[in-house]
Amino acid sequence: MAPTCLRCSVTLRTELSMRTDGDEGLLAGYRDITFHAPVHAGDVIEVTATLTGVGRRSRQGGVSRRCRLSAAPSRSAVSS
Repeated sequence: MAPTCLRCSVTLRTELSMRTDGDEGLLAGYRDITFHAPVHAGDVIEVTATLTGVGRRSRQGGVSRRCRLSAAPSRSAVSS
C-alpha cells in the first residue's frame, strides 16, 4: 500500500503547488518519508498537506495521513 500512499502525497503536493503558484510544480526530491502504520485495503484515510516554507525556487511542506475508518473495526483510529 506504500506506493499508493506515496502517490497520494505527490498528488497533494502538486495540488498545493497549483494553489500557491498557479501551475504544477515538479518536486526535485523528498527530504524524509516515514510510514508509521500500515494502510489496508478498505481503510478510509484522511490526508492533509501543509505548506511550511516558501523560497524563491523551493517549497517545503508536509503530508500527514490518518486512518478515519478501518476495514477491520479493531484497527480503527476513530472510536464509535
